[in-house]
Amino acid sequence: IEETLRVLDDLVSQGKVRYLACSNFEAWRLMDALWISDHHDWSRIECYQPQYSLLVRDIEDELIPLCRYKGVGTVVWAPLAGGYLTGKYKPGGKRNLEGTRSADGWCFPDPFYAPNAEAILTTLLEVSDELGRSPAQVALRWVVDQPGISSAIVGARNCEQLKDNLLAGSWELDEASNQKLTQVSSPRARYPKSMENAMFDRRNDAVKLPSLPDPLKG
Repeated sequence: IEETLRVLDDLVSQGKVRYLACSNFEAWRLMDALWISDHHDWSRIECYQPQYSLLVRDIEDELIPLCRYKGVGTVVWAPLAGGYLTGKYKPGGKRNLEGTRSADGWCFPDPFYAPNAEAILTTLLEVSDELGRSPAQVALRWVVDQPGISSAIVGARNCEQLKDNLLAGSWELDEASNQKLTQVSSPRARYPKSMENAMFDRRNDAVKLPSLPDPLKG
């Protein structure tokens, strides 16, 4: 990776590339690339492009904290989960619809999606109905409102879809709706976060300090 970063730095110095970015790196690999660039005073990675949506929130564990700490922008792909969060699909319904990207058979990489995908979709449809906004707008608005997210890449197939997607930037998601979507899509905390979350409570329970007499009362 060091040689690759050296070549990329040359391209930036020559004016052939303006900014460096990467996609789908593990956190350790991104951190390694940033360290190498900083160590040599080379052009560094300025933007990271991961998958992120209400159905796929894995980057919140390590990658988002890393990007925020190191000042790396985050521009996410598949914020609508291959069209699953646009309103065309219904909980319990078919996942392959003619005339859509799902007909190609690659839109729903189930191994990546949350196991409660249909519950998430149900809540999204309820919230969008309450707000009078399309499901696509609500799903996009939720994504760009999350900490550390710089922007989102949409894959509109026509002008109508693009117009609807762009409208997500014209309004704000209220706290109650944001919380409802965040809660239903919240992934299970994994180690070490799962251990850290309750660390202070466990320590406080384990330490039983004896009551000491007040010296002012003799």
